[in-house]
Amino acid sequence: MIKIKYRCLIWTAAVVLSSSVQASIILSDNFDSDSDTVGAEPSGSIWTGNNNAGTTTLNVSNDTFFGESNQYLAIIDNDASSGLWIRSAELFSSTLLTLSFDYYQPTVSGQAGDVSLGIGRGAFLSSSDLAHDIEFSAGKIEGQSVGLDGDYHVDIVMNNTGSVVNYKGVSLDHNHMDIWVDGSRIIAGQIAAATGRDVALTGFKFSTINPNVESLYLDNLEVRDETYVVPEPVTAGLLGIGGLVAFFTRRFRRKP
Repeated sequence: MIKIKYRCLIWTAAVVLSSSVQASIILSDNFDSDSDTVGAEPSGSIWTGNNNAGTTTLNVSNDTFFGESNQYLAIIDNDASSGLWIRSAELFSSTLLTLSFDYYQPTVSGQAGDVSLGIGRGAFLSSSDLAHDIEFSAGKIEGQSVGLDGDYHVDIVMNNTGSVVNYKGVSLDHNHMDIWVDGSRIIAGQIAAATGRDVALTGFKFSTINPNVESLYLDNLEVRDETYVVPEPVTAGLLGIGGLVAFFTRRFRRKP
């Protein structure tokens, strides 16, 4: 119920403030298109390749982790002798980037290792392509506790512009990234891998390696060529209420 209320507040704020705040989404997938089949690999054009070996699972599912009748991408590595990966196509190139998505990490038997999110140059043919590597493991992101068996929203803000970027009241140095969960910053200014600095970011890749046993569910994935962070629940509520008050005040003033 808390999550539903939180998203309703954000939706209200977004509707009210849409005329003044526009996000530049350059890539997205919510796994709900007509071409996405439950039990099959995602069909969206943003994906260019994947490897699904052994008894691992990489497909579109529709359980209720993100709400009724809502499809999402299930990354399930239950095979300690195999790994899997899925990679985005190189459909963007930016030195300032925000990767956002909703995620749910379930408790699994024999949980070990992590699901890794690599961000950098989209080919990912060698370690030199990697700018940022983010680990999702047993309810933690990069070692920071978030929680298992819950629905969370993540915004990863990356700066390779060559100068400091100021946003949302914080500063982000060149070649660094911030990670936000539900509007709160849990990782501040983590430096990029040495091989991936000073480059345009063109792709991302989710993967596991053996002997990892780990799962991650993803939905509402978006890429922006700007800084973007969803507001915290209280902030979103205040923005929404303030916007509605202003809207109705203007309407009443116009009446004779």
